[in-house]
Amino acid sequence: MASFQLTLPDDLAEQAAEFGLLDPSAIADLLRAEIRRQIMHKISAGIASLESSDEVPMSEEDVQAEVRVVRDTQRVPARA
Repeated sequence: MASFQLTLPDDLAEQAAEFGLLDPSAIADLLRAEIRRQIMHKISAGIASLESSDEVPMSEEDVQAEVRVVRDTQRVPARA
């Protein structure tokens, strides 16, 4: 378990305490929610980037061909 010290403006600390937000489990919940929000933001930005790309998506056959190439390069030769 990690611990840290948090310095807040007095008014914010008072409001947070009133709502029980300074409790370790509440802080953990807030951090988890923010992490999820930021992950979703990154995913959304990635999707937007892909949608605005001029690249033509690969066909299923092209993907399978690429997979075969990678597998062939990673395959260990059989012993004689």
